[in-house]
Amino acid sequence: MAATSHPTRVAEFDSAARTHMLIALAFLAVAAVVGVLAALKAAFPTFGAASPLFSYGRLAPLATNSLVFGFLTFTNLAAAYFLLPRLTATEMWGEGLARLAGAAGAVVTVLALVLTASGASPNQGRLLGEFHWGFDLALLVFYLVPLTVALRTIAKRKVESIYISVWYVVGGLIWLVGLTAVGANPWIGGVGSALTTSFYTVGMVGLWSVGVGIGAAYYLIPRVTDNPLFSRPLALAGFWSLAFAQVWTGPAAMIYGPAANWIESVAIIFTMGMIVPGLAVLANFIGTLQGKWSLVRERSDLRFAVAGAVVLVFLSFVSSAEGFRSVASVVGLTQFSTGTRYGLLYGAASMLAAAFLYYALPQAFGRQLYSETAGRRQLQLMFWGVGGVTIFTWLAGLAAGYTWLAGAYTGAFASVGEGFAHTLSSTRTLGILALLAVLVVATAQIIMVLNLWRTVTSGAAAPQEVLVEAA
Repeated sequence: MAATSHPTRVAEFDSAARTHMLIALAFLAVAAVVGVLAALKAAFPTFGAASPLFSYGRLAPLATNSLVFGFLTFTNLAAAYFLLPRLTATEMWGEGLARLAGAAGAVVTVLALVLTASGASPNQGRLLGEFHWGFDLALLVFYLVPLTVALRTIAKRKVESIYISVWYVVGGLIWLVGLTAVGANPWIGGVGSALTTSFYTVGMVGLWSVGVGIGAAYYLIPRVTDNPLFSRPLALAGFWSLAFAQVWTGPAAMIYGPAANWIESVAIIFTMGMIVPGLAVLANFIGTLQGKWSLVRERSDLRFAVAGAVVLVFLSFVSSAEGFRSVASVVGLTQFSTGTRYGLLYGAASMLAAAFLYYALPQAFGRQLYSETAGRRQLQLMFWGVGGVTIFTWLAGLAAGYTWLAGAYTGAFASVGEGFAHTLSSTRTLGILALLAVLVVATAQIIMVLNLWRTVTSGAAAPQEVLVEAA
């Protein structure tokens, strides 16, 4: 650290990161509450039947979008603003601009969520693409700001080499802008719309929501353990595998659907390749933690980082299995893929985001974490809650798939119209069990919000890490 004669610049250090962290926590609280309402509506369809606001088609997108475009997106942007000055050894370009853009982006996101959920703005009917294209365009402009800030900061870096976390951050920001531009296109219809949506959805989940979380974990694990990164080539192999393969896996969830067979076959191949980045990340984390595993029991950030990597690897294997046509003949086009996506967003991505926040928020605010015990309890609840929702949704997908096959093979009923009641009856109990698991997940999310908010307001004062430059 060098002395400085610019106290204002020191005070502004991490101000953009702090702003985005607080916004992310607010969105997480909303996602927790609405997620319970959506699960309640799925388990008991008559709940709130008198009000259009309580229709499943409004509650489910509100819950998912609050998590993805609210909590995960603003946490990832906070990670970008937190990591860039530290890994480039230079003051971040456009700190004030980043802070202003974050506030504006939060307002646009809230308006998009509220107006879409209320029905005042038309729902586009595409997974993670429900917002009207006007909101998507406004968000695209907002997302260009952090990308510009990142590139301008890297251009004036004081270090020659580029650490792996910077690759993930910049790659994630590029993917975010590109995917938003693709997802905002409302003029593609039919099969083209389905393929575009699959491209956009898997990219937002894997490249953006999970990818930047991996990059942040690559920073915090060596910092906390004081161990060097186990393998840079392995980290780069994982990054480029994720960057190259992820977006092409979408049509694997559409097998026996409207896409051409060759498109499905290509997606299946790339889906099997997604095991590589997950294993590369987990192996690197384990290698970096050698000799320091005792810290995992003591620190919430390390526990969440390792847990997120483990969940990512497990779900990568499940996603690969879903891609086989023999498996898809049963679970294809059912809730099974919904369970996998839930595990990725609420499990892997949210755990990696929690790891970053538990590490960075205390440092950015100059506080000690309010409660390690609460962090430990949160991870336990997330493990059982996310695991429960994912497994029960998988089982519902299996039940629905086998019910459809039974009706087709026996000719006893058709799984459409009145015959669809057979499918509903086979999944009703699993929906109620999933609701109970969602309550556990929501409890874990609220624990995290309260723990980090108390860190900001009541945490014991601690040295604040500040990068300053000599006058």
